[in-house]
Amino acid sequence: MHDVFERIVERAFTAAAQEFGNFTVEGQASIPNVVEGPHAVSMRLDVLVTRSDGAPVW
Repeated sequence: MHDVFERIVERAFTAAAQEFGNFTVEGQASIPNVVEGPHAVSMRLDVLVTRSDGAPVW
């Protein structure tokens, strides 16, 4: 069931990104080094939406 939900969410975000333009959607993406410092913190997202310059959309 979890896999089905992820695919539905990814398709919905992809459709919205195409409609608005200048956005890219990655499924099961990760963002390394979210917090700077001695302890690395990374995020593993079901869906990552980025602008054309590669910056994540929050």
